[in-house]
Amino acid sequence: MNWREFISPARIAVGVAITSRREAAELLAELIANDLNIEAAPVLAALEAREKLGSTAIGKGVALPHARTPTVRKPVGALLTLKTPVPCSTPDGEPADIFIGFLVNSEGGDFSFLPPLLKHLREGQVLREIRQAETPAEAHARLVSPDLI
Repeated sequence: MNWREFISPARIAVGVAITSRREAAELLAELIANDLNIEAAPVLAALEAREKLGSTAIGKGVALPHARTPTVRKPVGALLTLKTPVPCSTPDGEPADIFIGFLVNSEGGDFSFLPPLLKHLREGQVLREIRQAETPAEAHARLVSPDLI
């Protein structure tokens, strides 16, 4: 599975003004739900249930909320960049300003795409480029670009 196929510009918001990880999860759920024409509540519930098991923040200002849910048939993702980072339980103690959320189907869906995504995000240039994006299309292009590795 290629994570680059799971995020579309329709599920991206840039420069968002929110104040908590909960608001980030709510917005990720709304972006996914609106684009797929499904209810946001079960999406949010799945993301929050997973987060209760342990933080999905990875450090460097990035959080990767992800969950399994029967509300999606195939993997789907959304991206938020924030105006101001929000507190998260991160390994490096840094607040998060980039949230990339993923959902997979609860029947057989897997997250085997996460290690390649993590490798991609470890490159400082990728994160800088995403943070500088001013539109969803720009953020999408910068996130999925193989040239930024």
